[in-house]
Amino acid sequence: MKNLLLTIMFLSFSGLLAAQGNSQLKLGEKQLNFGPLYAGIEFGIKENITIGGVVNYDWGSYDQNTNTYFNSIDFIGKIDYHLGEILQLDPQWDLYGGVRTGFGAGKIITFLFGFEVGGRWFWNDKWGINVESSYGNGLGGGVGLTMKLN
Repeated sequence: MKNLLLTIMFLSFSGLLAAQGNSQLKLGEKQLNFGPLYAGIEFGIKENITIGGVVNYDWGSYDQNTNTYFNSIDFIGKIDYHLGEILQLDPQWDLYGGVRTGFGAGKIITFLFGFEVGGRWFWNDKWGINVESSYGNGLGGGVGLTMKLN
């Protein structure tokens, strides 16, 4: 798994040398993000700002009352700020950070709140690779694909 993540990061950063495409979501645009354990959608609501939702499978939720781990399905709403313009990145790159909140439905219902950071590298105008990590009252993240719908 570690080698896979390093390979993806290497390929992503090497793409800076041969940039083509356009990654920043604009007002009214939308995109799907999906991977082995999650699916989500994002909508451009303002220049550099998106809102969206994610459903993911969490195999590591923790119940402090019983000191046990359990599986859950998480339903999350999120808002992100995209940093490409500020960092003057090539348009095929999309780095972002934001906040997320929601709940996990498993053995017990848990409230989720946290922050996230992520990035995408688009190899053409429609498809890209997405890597995201979240921090808060639970750690999470995923690697998958992004498909622009506009």
